[in-house]
Amino acid sequence: MSDSSTDIQQEVFAAYNRLAVENYCIIASSALLYADWALCFTAEVERIWRRRFSGATVVYLLNRYVALAERLTLVTSVLLVTESDKVCAHVLRTDDGLTDLGNLAIAAFMILRVLGIWGRDWRPVLVMLALVLVPPMIPIYIQTQYTPIAFGAPLYGCGAAFNISGGLLSGLDTGVNAALSAAEILLLALTWIKTYGIRKAAHSMNIRTPLVTLLLRDGTLYFSVLLMIQIFAIISLAVGSTFILFDVWTYFRQAFVVIFTSHFMLNLRGMSMLSYEDDCRTTSLNRSGVIESIVGNLGAPLETEDDIRWSTSQDSGETEDALELLNMS
Repeated sequence: MSDSSTDIQQEVFAAYNRLAVENYCIIASSALLYADWALCFTAEVERIWRRRFSGATVVYLLNRYVALAERLTLVTSVLLVTESDKVCAHVLRTDDGLTDLGNLAIAAFMILRVLGIWGRDWRPVLVMLALVLVPPMIPIYIQTQYTPIAFGAPLYGCGAAFNISGGLLSGLDTGVNAALSAAEILLLALTWIKTYGIRKAAHSMNIRTPLVTLLLRDGTLYFSVLLMIQIFAIISLAVGSTFILFDVWTYFRQAFVVIFTSHFMLNLRGMSMLSYEDDCRTTSLNRSGVIESIVGNLGAPLETEDDIRWSTSQDSGETEDALELLNMS
């Protein structure tokens, strides 16, 4: 056994308890992701598989199923009983590729959402493009800076021996989360500007819709939660291992981002929108057919219980005008 292998083995023994907890959290966060997929599968069949195909459909399927495949690979790397570095290299490099594809799916989702809600002005789309391309690129660099290793007995599983310092690695991870946070803030700002315009137009038509309802419809709740997840990730990297949750938060962050993004897209394709899907194509996007086929209904509002009660209490003419206004978000 070489001196470097002996040093790695000693480091694994020294960090055994922390690594074991990390493995448990990988399995727990993966179980959460799979449980959410199972619970939402019926809605997914109705709202994704049986609906009109668009770029948004591709983004949803990549976001959901690439994450599931990546977690299956990651859990395999944790439970794999092997002492072969070569075997671990195959597993971890597969996981890297799936992680990169999942990051690109999240980036595509945010770009399409801005494109959907902001009409023909491409400037916000270009700013968002610059922000969301940072998170996929940094992990690719990090993946070139480690060597896959097999832990061996008693922990087993696969790990990584990094060729860069822990401080640099933490800084790169912070950069990823900072860029995602900036993208979430930009998306929230654009959404609120659009919502304000809708509220102002609604008042001019004497249509009274509570601000809370509008904020629920425009996705503020979802994007606010995603922003808090990213901010907590930055805090966890800054604080470090003084609290074990900070060490393992990245695994739960990945799962939560996929879960909330998937729920948001499923909500967009809620069953209450079936009756006026054709109208959404003209009122929610107001774009060319090519762009519309890419964006799908990512510019549409979310459904809420208040919307259902409110729409049934209005006469048909006023309801049609209100839906047209709200669908412009």
